[in-house]
Amino acid sequence: MSFNEQELIAIKHATSGFFKGGARRQIAQSLQKLAAYLEHIKSTQQQDHHQELLKLLNSFTEMRQEALRRGAKGYSDPNWASAAACESWLQELLGGDEKSVQDVEIVVLDLIERG
Repeated sequence: MSFNEQELIAIKHATSGFFKGGARRQIAQSLQKLAAYLEHIKSTQQQDHHQELLKLLNSFTEMRQEALRRGAKGYSDPNWASAAACESWLQELLGGDEKSVQDVEIVVLDLIERG
């Protein structure tokens, strides 16, 4: 199991429960937007595709760090978790093998469906 898959599972567990519906919705919306954008950039050339993924990764890293600066204290924080979920997915797309990407995308789909 990759680190990114572990992170996504930790986010899933931390946002389970009756009082975490808002966090689940925010995570699902962020992942859905990312999924739509990933479909859009698939039509670009491989080098451009990689550069676009890196730009996206940097923007989600900045969002996650901003959430920390604003007081996010853990995996259940909606702002931190939604940025971290997208960041983990992108990191796996950029550096994972085919199996690890598939495993991560199973968790991503589960997070979207829970929203």
